[in-house]
Amino acid sequence: MSQVQLDIGSLERATCRLFWADKAVIQQVQAASYQQVFLVSGMSHPKFLETLQALSPRGYDRIAKVAQTLS
Repeated sequence: MSQVQLDIGSLERATCRLFWADKAVIQQVQAASYQQVFLVSGMSHPKFLETLQALSPRGYDRIAKVAQTLS
């Protein structure tokens, strides 16, 4: 079971309602949100950037551009 599915279950319990019709939409939006938050957080973390810069300045530039686009 994914974190998104667990979140939907928690939402259903907290609101005392089932989201049968909206479950797919909620899952899609929540998954996209998680991807953006975790990717941008990871790609912009100072330690990650420091390591990436040391390993590959070109890769650093590419990641920095992608992180900027996603945020």
